[in-house]
Amino acid sequence: MHSSDGTVLTSQNAPGFGGRLRSYGNDVLYDSMSRLYRWDEGASSWVDCGPSLGSGPYAERDGRLYGVSGGAVKEYVSDAWRDVFPLPPGVSASQLAVCPDGAIWMVGGDGSTWRRGSNATEWANCGKPLSLTPAVLAAMPDNSVWAAVNVGNNAWAVARWNGGVWVDTGRPVQAPGAEVTKLLPGAGGSLYALVVGNICYSHAGQGLYELPCAIEP
Repeated sequence: MHSSDGTVLTSQNAPGFGGRLRSYGNDVLYDSMSRLYRWDEGASSWVDCGPSLGSGPYAERDGRLYGVSGGAVKEYVSDAWRDVFPLPPGVSASQLAVCPDGAIWMVGGDGSTWRRGSNATEWANCGKPLSLTPAVLAAMPDNSVWAAVNVGNNAWAVARWNGGVWVDTGRPVQAPGAEVTKLLPGAGGSLYALVVGNICYSHAGQGLYELPCAIEP
């Protein structure tokens, strides 16, 4: 994960990589976190920047790192976590996504999605995509927001927020054991789903598949 000045931000148990870090595209999955480390390119070493926010959720956008802790969305600024704004009353966050325009999205504990614009004074409840809890919530470079949901019978649907409702764009993945774990932007406006856990699709157990929908400019 790169910061705005070109450094790399990552979080793990110790500089010796005692925790686990997995990267898909330009995003990073974190777990077993206790402290935040910054990669110093000049010194070729990790710099301890203090406590992390635990297991997350986290999101990164344009070199800016966000997380949730203590009932608030926070941003890592100048070697410290700063509050951006509080979560809705009584709502916890299981996922976080940040649009380039500054809008912040999250998935609440009950599976509902929430949005707060950069200049908004409160959160807006955007409901559940296709009335289901999203397994993946992703913000794209064009500020569009997408969600992947398990619709049953080994099928996964991908929905897009159109500004007022979640729209079903189809079921690109249908196979026993398949699981959509990431939605990623591709070249030329394509949208991709990272699918893990189905050797029918990939000999390595994971693969990247183009969905039958496009990111609009």
